[in-house]
Amino acid sequence: MFCWDGGQKRPKERAERPKEYEDTKPAVKEALEALLGTRNVRLAGLEADDVIATAAFASLADHVIVVSGDKDLLQLQGGNVSYYDIVSKGFVSTREILARFHIRKTSQVAIALAVQGDSSDKIPGIRGWGPKKVEALFEHIRSDMPFDKALDAIDAQIPDDKKSEFYDALELTLLNTNIKGVPGAEPLRFTDPKTVIRLGLDDCLPIYRRLLDKYR
Repeated sequence: MFCWDGGQKRPKERAERPKEYEDTKPAVKEALEALLGTRNVRLAGLEADDVIATAAFASLADHVIVVSGDKDLLQLQGGNVSYYDIVSKGFVSTREILARFHIRKTSQVAIALAVQGDSSDKIPGIRGWGPKKVEALFEHIRSDMPFDKALDAIDAQIPDDKKSEFYDALELTLLNTNIKGVPGAEPLRFTDPKTVIRLGLDDCLPIYRRLLDKYR
């Protein structure tokens, strides 16, 4: 399925989108449904990240692939969920995520981002703190600690005058995995190329054929 933003947790201060962006979105959604036989999901007031997280956890599939370039969604990696990075064009391993953020479990990506921030996604983090500070905070966190216990241990190391910065950022980085009305992730169902032509999506055909060759 394809998930779309229906709202924002915070102002992103991005450049105004051109009118053509909204004008072409319905056509893009229709093409995606026609090509890949999957639904588009958008819930008013909710970011796509939370919809994706809920869909991934609600899925009964043996293997779910989350395709994104958003660091927040790295916390979903593990179990039957794999993360494919559209920027590097490859899967990101659990070992890579743990080493990159100096954490013990992928679910702790949210904590790491809340500490060090993420300028690309407008997450401020704790002013003046960065990856080295995250590494120091997690030095005594055990890999068998559940999320809430690890969070308590991190909290105990953060000075009182910096806690509000941390928790404000954590609210932005934690994913909601229990949104009502979100269906579980579904398999893609590739449409026959002849149908693609009949639907007038000829321009999509070269890219579509490459997808077929790679994933069908």
